[in-house]
Parts: sequence; structure tokens; C-alpha cells
Amino acid sequence: MATPTATSAPPVHKVRVGRIEGAVWEHDGENGPRHSVTFQKSYRLPEKDRGKQDNGWRRTTSFGRDDCLILAEVARQAALWISQQEQSQGVDNEGSAKEVPF
Repeated sequence: MATPTATSAPPVHKVRVGRIEGAVWEHDGENGPRHSVTFQKSYRLPEKDRGKQDNGWRRTTSFGRDDCLILAEVARQAALWISQQEQSQGVDNEGSAKEVPF
């Protein structure tokens, strides 16, 4: 699956916990919409490393040990949102139409 680019449509949903964000992307699939999630963390450069016009905020896709549980929570919330969307659209996690059991 292609990675979203600056020229692609915006994410359909975002989840943020602290400085970690998950962006949910929707793609056309053979049997309905499919979703993927990208993760990133915001951090700020020390003041001594910033330029005159630079506020120092950067983003990365690398996560440290202390980020792992937060990343897991962002992933859990994103997965829950995707599941709710697929359930409301009558699509299972393999992308084929299904009957909702209740």
C-alpha cells in the first residue's frame, strides 16, 4: 500500500495522546473502503539548536522505550475507530461484505 503524501487526501481520522499521533487513511478496495494508520511523534529541539525563525518543533516516526505504551494506546484507539467504521459499513476486516450478527 502506498504511503500517503502531501498531495493525497487528508486522513479521515486522527488520534492523539500526548505528543504521539495516529492518522487513519482511507483507500478504495475491491469490496469497499480499506484503512491504514501512520504514526508520528512531535518533539521540540533545544533552544540552542533552533534558528531565528524556527519554533523548533519537529516530527519523527521513531519511538523510544517511554513512547511504547502511548503508541500502543494510539494504535488501540485507531483500531477501534476503524472497526466501528467497518461495522457501520457492513465490511469485515478482510474487506468483504458481512452480515452484522446483532
